[in-house]
Amino acid sequence: MTKQKIYFYSFDKQLFEQMRGTIPGEVADLVWVQSEQQEWCAKQRHLTIVDGKRNDLRARLEELSHKKAYVVLLLNEDIAETQLEGDLGASLENGLVDDILLTPIRTVEVLSKMKHVAHLARVDDVNLANEQLKFVIGEMEADLLLARGIQKHLIPEKFKQVPGFQVNHKYLSGFKAGGDYLDFFEFEDSTYLGVLMSDSTGYGLSSSFMSLMFRLATRLTRDEIRSPSAILEKMFEEVRHGMKPKEGLSVFYGILNRKTFDFTFASIGNVRLYLGRDGKNTIEQKNRVNDPVRADSSGKINDAHLELRPGDRLVLMSDGFHGCYSDEASLTSSLTKHAQDPLALINEFTYRIKSKLESEDDLPEQDCSLLLVDVEKRAMRLAK
Repeated sequence: MTKQKIYFYSFDKQLFEQMRGTIPGEVADLVWVQSEQQEWCAKQRHLTIVDGKRNDLRARLEELSHKKAYVVLLLNEDIAETQLEGDLGASLENGLVDDILLTPIRTVEVLSKMKHVAHLARVDDVNLANEQLKFVIGEMEADLLLARGIQKHLIPEKFKQVPGFQVNHKYLSGFKAGGDYLDFFEFEDSTYLGVLMSDSTGYGLSSSFMSLMFRLATRLTRDEIRSPSAILEKMFEEVRHGMKPKEGLSVFYGILNRKTFDFTFASIGNVRLYLGRDGKNTIEQKNRVNDPVRADSSGKINDAHLELRPGDRLVLMSDGFHGCYSDEASLTSSLTKHAQDPLALINEFTYRIKSKLESEDDLPEQDCSLLLVDVEKRAMRLAK
């Protein structure tokens, strides 16, 4: 992990020393901030930990909301629920706090938050590099707003709900170098919905993925944008030149036509798609998977088609979640068992991952992504 700078807002020297002893010096430089006048660098997004016992807590949180700070509130584990009442709870609801850390401070939890902030910083860099494309994107057809979906915050807490569809997802961050990205978005004309998931084995690929898709969107024709395989082919053709020998990339991209319920998709690598039909206690995998594509990979990418019906479910998962099952039969058994309850299915997948960890504080070996798209039983096709 690249060495980061962490800012710790507290008047408690003993607590600061405890924090400094918890965070390995080779991965982080801990800066003790006692006064609001103390200068600090805000050029890049930083992890900022704020002691929940500060008397001026509300003022400090409001001050930090104007800086590039990912704010983590440090609370006493024994009285956390009491501390979260009143003003402090309102700060959470109002977005002044991004996350919570409980005492006693655990190294693995701090490292997990550091990784998340590092990922957000890479997304900031991508967005900054693409500022010059805003004018071009604004002049393009509505279909090119695919780029807007890809440029969203990395792994949002909730996706925008679209009438006729129920969308749920789960993302678990892992220790292994690399990262997942997933998105579900609606095109501006309300006719098309996009589904995207990627799984890369190197951080370089993970951070450059959105930038690459954003640039390609400006050069694709209308027909190519409606063809997921055309996007994946052009994307891989560009990204392969910068890939390291051991890096691999898996991407799934699909477009759903709400007028016809036709779902067109293409995939490379090992992101998996399953389809559950309403009224049938079965679920089938609908795409071929291979090893992640590498710089020397070749072969044509083709579009595939599904006609969805009310009550159907699309299940998209990265290799992290798929690998928590010993065989395909037990995986499909879980998918069919919770055919009517998406949250129960997500909980079972999450439990299978966490049950294999030595402690609750551990992280899975690699990122795990799961996306469920349920077509409501009363969903109506849009009028032509």
